[in-house]
Amino acid sequence: MSVTYYIDSIERDREQYPDPLNWDLVASQVKTWTPAPKEIKAIPTSHKKNPVDFASTLQILRVDIPYPKPELFGNVEIATSIDALNNIIFPSPHGYADGDRVWTSSGNGGPYGIPSDVPLYVINSTPNTIQISTSSGGSAIPLTPVTSFSIGFVLYTATVQAAYEDAKIVLYTPVLFLTIRIINTKDNRNIRCINGQHSEATHLLFRGGVTQGPDGTPAFLEWYAKAEQTLRWRLDDPFEIRFETRDGKPLDVFKETKADQLKLVDPQRQMLISFIVTPFVRDATYSNHFLEPYEG
Repeated sequence: MSVTYYIDSIERDREQYPDPLNWDLVASQVKTWTPAPKEIKAIPTSHKKNPVDFASTLQILRVDIPYPKPELFGNVEIATSIDALNNIIFPSPHGYADGDRVWTSSGNGGPYGIPSDVPLYVINSTPNTIQISTSSGGSAIPLTPVTSFSIGFVLYTATVQAAYEDAKIVLYTPVLFLTIRIINTKDNRNIRCINGQHSEATHLLFRGGVTQGPDGTPAFLEWYAKAEQTLRWRLDDPFEIRFETRDGKPLDVFKETKADQLKLVDPQRQMLISFIVTPFVRDATYSNHFLEPYEG
């Protein structure tokens, strides 16, 4: 019978695999997995009948990858309120100075006048407050006071901008290609493509919905596969996960730097995947196909 897997990249070895979309599970992470499938016996077990393993089907239930936003690529400072003087208030020193540019993707500030996804200039800053302007040294954007909310700001830099723009490929592409297979039995040519492109991919992924984060920013972008795939699969073996784009290039836009790895893990910079594995044939069990067991 089917066996369900749920994989969260937050549990990977971040030092060995800095990219949440492209990594391997190691043997120590799967040591609790049993190689036996779930079974419903049709007839009593017999020592004369040898179980025969063929291929299994992999059905992708859902894949979630990070939604591209500036907050994934810089240090985020959380503001918690706005006073009557247009000051955005932080619970601790924010480190911004007049003339800095800050960015937010959060929609939480929209009702109070804070634009989203627009680089803004810091003016009239104090250790715990800032005002924002659309131009350097310009007038403050008028804001509506609020006593409690959550909105994250990130310092605008060329590096953050470049990483953010690269990550937008997941919004522009109509499909992604997923490779998920046992490391020691790498079955290729699962998807027939012109000129043999995407020879290692196992599943075609299509974009679904968006999950919102607690700070009002888009958090995860859903992908799903419409078809299952048949592969050699052992239920207790390590396996690899890889993503590639339409042009066959690895999708590595969320890869962590050494500096990122020194920080606490960001739950929103992760990949989540759930899928079902169904063995095709098992002796004396219900299966997808009928097999006459060998009796010796």
